[in-house]
Amino acid sequence: MTRNIFIIILLSVNSIWGQNDNNIDSDEYMFIGQLLEASSKQAIDFATVTLRDKATDNIVTGVTTEDGGLFRLSSTSNDVYLEISFLGFETKRIDEFTFLKNKADIGIIYLESDVEILEEIIVKADKSTTEFKLDKRVFNVGSDLSSSGAGALEVLNNVPSVNVDIEGSITLRGSSGVQILINGKPSVLADDESSALGS
Repeated sequence: MTRNIFIIILLSVNSIWGQNDNNIDSDEYMFIGQLLEASSKQAIDFATVTLRDKATDNIVTGVTTEDGGLFRLSSTSNDVYLEISFLGFETKRIDEFTFLKNKADIGIIYLESDVEILEEIIVKADKSTTEFKLDKRVFNVGSDLSSSGAGALEVLNNVPSVNVDIEGSITLRGSSGVQILINGKPSVLADDESSALGS
């Protein structure tokens, strides 16, 4: 009686294993591989791997690579191609597969860095700066918000240690003996009688 039960259990297990093998071999196509960077041979994790239909280019299924750059996809169709993409790398397409019992082991796939040669970019910016020299203090008026649309007297009033009163008189650290130079030279615009600096 015990021997008969043991034989029945053994036959049931073999039957289940056989069913699982049949399902893997007949129903789906498996695609496995590993993704590495071409230059450093380092694994690329979290890259996008998709299977696309060859006729329509529609996505059949997709995954992201796991630790070590490994990926595994399955599809009911083998009329597909593999597309691999990752930021900073060239997109790779694989069309041909060799199947062994419906399993395509693609092996190691190398991605090349996407290097674009950019034209030279020159960034120019104006900035209001104060330069301290032996005989003078130079204030370079830039195009910043504090000086845009303002008159020269308003700009001067924002310079540290410079004060401009209501009448337009300029003092430096309380001293009124101040000579104003424009572009390094005396100008009629800076005369006390002229109100040009205010405008």
